[in-house]
Amino acid sequence: RQPADGSPINRLYGGSRGQPHTFAHPTFMPHSSPFEPTNRPMHPLLPSLAAACLYAGVTGYQGLRLAQRTVPDKRLLLILGALALAAHGVSLFIQLLSPSGLHLDFFTASSLIAAAVILLILLAL
Repeated sequence: RQPADGSPINRLYGGSRGQPHTFAHPTFMPHSSPFEPTNRPMHPLLPSLAAACLYAGVTGYQGLRLAQRTVPDKRLLLILGALALAAHGVSLFIQLLSPSGLHLDFFTASSLIAAAVILLILLAL
């Protein structure tokens, strides 16, 4: 038997006569859009990649100088290390702060500890 309006959609989803049925999917949120701006400033991937590249560059430079048995330039190490630590700090800032407070899971806590250790090493130079 067909519904009064003859629509098989209303028969499947239980719509009544003359009124369209709204399909309520649990993940569908009509007020949200992937193109709307969010409260988060940026994704932490870019500063994390910048920090990792700078850390790898500083490590490669120091390893090359030690392999050549020459003294590495401390100013260059400090500048590149400070830039890497700044990028690391920006990434940590984005990851740690959330609207509900600090987000301290295992990886962000270990990254925070690593940043503190790197800061102490840079201060010791």
